[in-house]
Amino acid sequence: MEFRFGSYFDSEEYNSKEQITFEGRTLDECINRFKVEVLFPEKYIDYRFIENMMYEDEDGEEYYNDEEEWVIPPDAKIFIFKVDYDNSNSEDKHVAELVLADCINVDLTKFSKAIAALPLPEDYEEETEKLPVIEDKTKLAHASKPELRRMVTEIEKMKEQMVAKMEKLELAKEELMMEVARKSKIIYAYGTFLGEGEEIIQLLEGKDASEDEPLHLYQQTLYMDEEVGIWGTENVEGFEGVDFKEIETFDEWIKLFFKNYLYKEKSIVVFRVRRKMKEGYGDIFQKMYEDGENRKTYMLIRNGKNLYRIYSDIYMGERLFPRADEFEIDPEETFYDSKVKEKKEEYEKYMFNFIAIQGLIERTDIFGVSLRENVNVVTGMLKDKVILIRDDEPEHWLTDGRVSWDEFLKLNQKSIGLGTRVVMLEKLTLWNDGREYFEQRTYPFNASGPDWQEVYLIERMKDSERVLDKKFRFGHFEFAFFYESPDTIYPWDYSEMPYERKRRVPLRVDGYELINFDAITIEDCDYYMQNRVERKNYLKILPLLHYMKNLKIEEKKLEDNFVKFMLGKLKLEDNEKNRYKLIELARWWKLKNKWKRELTTDDAKAVRMIERKFKKERKVK
Repeated sequence: MEFRFGSYFDSEEYNSKEQITFEGRTLDECINRFKVEVLFPEKYIDYRFIENMMYEDEDGEEYYNDEEEWVIPPDAKIFIFKVDYDNSNSEDKHVAELVLADCINVDLTKFSKAIAALPLPEDYEEETEKLPVIEDKTKLAHASKPELRRMVTEIEKMKEQMVAKMEKLELAKEELMMEVARKSKIIYAYGTFLGEGEEIIQLLEGKDASEDEPLHLYQQTLYMDEEVGIWGTENVEGFEGVDFKEIETFDEWIKLFFKNYLYKEKSIVVFRVRRKMKEGYGDIFQKMYEDGENRKTYMLIRNGKNLYRIYSDIYMGERLFPRADEFEIDPEETFYDSKVKEKKEEYEKYMFNFIAIQGLIERTDIFGVSLRENVNVVTGMLKDKVILIRDDEPEHWLTDGRVSWDEFLKLNQKSIGLGTRVVMLEKLTLWNDGREYFEQRTYPFNASGPDWQEVYLIERMKDSERVLDKKFRFGHFEFAFFYESPDTIYPWDYSEMPYERKRRVPLRVDGYELINFDAITIEDCDYYMQNRVERKNYLKILPLLHYMKNLKIEEKKLEDNFVKFMLGKLKLEDNEKNRYKLIELARWWKLKNKWKRELTTDDAKAVRMIERKFKKERKVK
């Protein structure tokens, strides 16, 4: 049988602070166990017997007093219930009750005799060490219950005192560890100032900038792999990709393009190798090592015609110095204290950046000598000798009114129609994954995909007068262009010989997957490639912008040669006015029709039509 001493707090009739159950053959056996084992039966008395448990405020509302103020009379009762697991719908039956005084003043001698008659465990050893409060362990067997309660109470008090001492020791330990950490930071800062672990490599040598030229610090951290993707690697032999193993090759590349980053004669920009881990399979620990190496920090420094690359083992994050509002925190913000701690750690990281730069100023000749006496970037003493360029804060940018890349792309894609020359924004799979429906883009189905960096002509448009054919439908797509697919066709009839595909293959696409090649200029490509604030949102298409820019430069060369030819044919003077007019006519010829074209598409026809239009306009004038 099982009996519960004390009642549940949510019981309608009985309430006590705690409950405990005992299992035995009879109720008397369970009561005896309760009296012996439970030293503090006060926890199980019913609340109705406690005096001074509640108090009323001025408005008559009742509240609980602290437990230390409760008064428990000796005749308070503990209710006993028989646990009935078979009847879960009703409360356990109240079968007996105990008086608190009877549970405290218990004669334990009869139980001690019974215990003494039991054999000792085989591994029992008599302890000789004295325990706190207990002077003689042999007397424990004959101690009364009030005496045991007194001993336990004293031990609890001693435990509380020890816990308080431990807390003080922990606080002292934390203070010591904080002091050790502070001294460690001082040592690290000192080493950073002295350039410990620093590697300085001079990439270009020449004349220094003027001593009066201020030092410009660029805020935003750049990434080698992204910049190389923008500007291309065709000028550096054997340069196939960027990771920490290719730093020396990057040095050769940056010699050609450093003015794209260090616009000022005396300036610093921070580089890291890669923003993201390289994709691929392999040993996970090797990839973790390589990822760590690829996140190392390099400073690129320019002084006149001198160019330096400096490696330092300090970590520099997304910025060399903080944004103007970076350390502002709303006191009402959730987790305010943790945010303050986080901001403090970020601030310390920036300070190490400034310490490293101040060390370069004071212990090297990289920046000359004038900055040493007038500048302390650590304390903020800049004196117009150090200028912070906040290129990671859009609100500090002076723009020419251009829209964001997303807005530009939307406007560009709205102009796509029948006859538009387009470039794919990314490599397209022949199956249009990611839709609710599942369609193939090409017909025939076994064709190879088109080249990514190529200009195509929209030759079919949904809901237009020109459909593809009876077998090929647009489905959910808007446009289609044709491309050459150099595939080998293997007939179903094995007696026939394989042959090369001759007909062009149509590819179905949507407008959001394309960019109108004729609606973007060289200036547009340059602006969005060099927009450091925004371009991290469209990194994948930076190589495409670079490709389109180069293609447009080639087209411009063709236009210039064409204009030179037309000047001679029309017997015009080679001046700015005539050149401008012929360039306008050349672009008119390319874009006047629904079907956009290059000058090389039909150059004889282009010459005839442009000559005719030029003479007609001059005659009208």
